[in-house]
Amino acid sequence: MHSNQLLTDVGRLDILAIDSSSRFVVIELKSGKADSSVLSQILPYLGWIKNNNELNPQSEKIRGIVVAHDFDEKTVVAASALPSLKLKRYRLNFDFEDMKT
Repeated sequence: MHSNQLLTDVGRLDILAIDSSSRFVVIELKSGKADSSVLSQILPYLGWIKNNNELNPQSEKIRGIVVAHDFDEKTVVAASALPSLKLKRYRLNFDFEDMKT
């Protein structure tokens, strides 16, 4: 998957990627718990890519992914009504080891 940031008429996308099927994927990254405002952030990006004749001349289907540590219930329920949008949780694990000095 190739990716890069893109400045659009509706804001700056965190990541615009192309998947293995050569379709656009808009990825929105959140550092903590995401609330429903993330939907009003990613939906304009999805619409802009879908309707951009220069970037997407065939109006190919696109999909969105929101990555966050967690999601509130309202966001989970709302996203379930949007089949082209997926919510992904991230988990961090740290292992520490002593260094020889």
